[in-house]
Amino acid sequence: MLTSEFDFLDPIEKYNLRVPEHQRRLHDITLLTLWVIDTRISARIERDQTYVLGDNSVNSALQMSALYTEALDCNILIDLMLCQLIYRFTCAKKFKISTTSTKQLRINSWGKAYISSVASTKYQSELAILKKTIDEYILRNLDVYKNISDQLSNVHSLSTCGIENLNNHLDIKLLS
Repeated sequence: MLTSEFDFLDPIEKYNLRVPEHQRRLHDITLLTLWVIDTRISARIERDQTYVLGDNSVNSALQMSALYTEALDCNILIDLMLCQLIYRFTCAKKFKISTTSTKQLRINSWGKAYISSVASTKYQSELAILKKTIDEYILRNLDVYKNISDQLSNVHSLSTCGIENLNNHLDIKLLS
């Protein structure tokens, strides 16, 4: 398919075309993980649309849940990004993250639409495991997450160093 033809597809059509059915499980679980992180952290710290700091945060959540124990191939996240089911881009300069290649990620409305349609039928047990694992992790680190959220509400040069330092204490890192 020509690039221009691909561009006229909606994100779910792109995903169905780009990722063959027999290879979708890990892609779907990765997307489900971003969805659970977004909904659980947002609910606990009362912040909409949270970005996760770095691909390793997604990997950490998957490994904590034991749904995937190997290192996550970043090509899975790239596939989800190219299909436009997630936002994944280099961290905004305002955050002054020391490693300039670090990405910030979050599921978008197309990703939520796709995963909510398959989660209820194909991934009920995985969803339950992710919710339990991520809820427990957030509760153990709730003070740190709230501190990061407070600093993100007023990003300036003093708080950006604090954001990165606070995130160093977390496996699932938060950006905005």
